[in-house]
Parts: sequence; structure tokens; C-alpha cells
Amino acid sequence: EWFLDQNIPQNVDSLIKDKNNELQCYNLNGPSFTSWFEDEVTNFSGNKAVIFGVGGVGEPIARIIATKNPEKMYLVDIYSKEDIAKELSKSTCTEYFDNLSKVDFNTENKVILINCAGKEGGDEKEVKNVLDKLKNMNNIFVDLRPQLDIEIVNIARQYGWDAYTGFGMNSRNDYVLLQKIQETTGINIPSFKEFAKLVANAS
Repeated sequence: EWFLDQNIPQNVDSLIKDKNNELQCYNLNGPSFTSWFEDEVTNFSGNKAVIFGVGGVGEPIARIIATKNPEKMYLVDIYSKEDIAKELSKSTCTEYFDNLSKVDFNTENKVILINCAGKEGGDEKEVKNVLDKLKNMNNIFVDLRPQLDIEIVNIARQYGWDAYTGFGMNSRNDYVLLQKIQETTGINIPSFKEFAKLVANAS
């Protein structure tokens, strides 16, 4: 019942009590990913975005990318995402497939392949096939798992991809959460640069 009276984001991943001791809903994952990506990697405009795994964090990321003017966006998930693809097509051309092998990777622009398939990384055989197929073509691969060292990311780099783990996104996500806590408690927090170092040292 509490949610019925709230103006909540489309995707919620955090509940935080405000100064009035009332719960507020936030979507931190999507904005954290896109702000990190645009600040440290490149922009989405004109590029072909492929979201592998559209449950959980993949959906809010797809929703934001759809507003960033990509050439096209593909949603890939074993569970049907036809409805989301249809909805997002109002902003950008979006298609759904149940397997990466069905995606049309032909483009003059960059392919941005984002693995959002969760803790297990999804079907890495599918991902490896794409990484191999598009060797040395200046494309971008991100595996959203937060570790600093992920085997599939290392393989992508060997294949000539510009490849990243989800460490950058997750550090920003955690820092935004820390800022929200600071607003309600008044605690002192480090700068983001210092915070990212602390997280890296603990990873």
C-alpha cells in the first residue's frame, strides 16, 4: 500500500530513509552505468547497443540507452522481452532476440555489447562467439560483474575489444548510495576518487 502513494521510478533498486524517516525509492543502477560509460568510455549516439540479459539491471540500463540516440538496440534474453522492445522502440529502433547468434552485428559504427546476465555471466559460449566473430574491430564490451578481473573481459581484450568490468559502474552506484546516507546522517565521506581507490583495494 505504501508504494501506491509514491511517485516511484520505473525500476527501483534502492530504498533509503530520508531526513523525515520516510522511505524513498531510487533507480541507481541505470544512471550509474550510463554516467560512468559516457564519462570514461564513449557515448551511445550512433552506435549499436546490445544488452545481453534484460532482467534486473539490464532493463533500467536499456531504458536509459534508448534515450541516448543509438543507431539501434538489441535486447537479448532467454525470457521474452518483446513488450519492453516494443515500448523502447518509441525512442529508438529496438528488437528482441532469445539468443545472441540471431543479432545482426553489421554496422559501420561501434558495437557496444553489455553483459548484464548476472553473477554467473550468462551463456559465455554465446558471448565468446561474438567476441571472436568481431575481432579487432574497435568495438566495446562491458561485463557488469563488479570484480576487477573477469576472464571473459580478458578474452575480449585479447580479441581486440575495448573491454571493461562493471567495477566503474558499481563504484559510482555505491558512492551515490553513500551520498544519500550522508544527506540523512551528516557523516563525512571521502571524495569519489578516494572512494574508488578504497573499493579497488578491497576487491
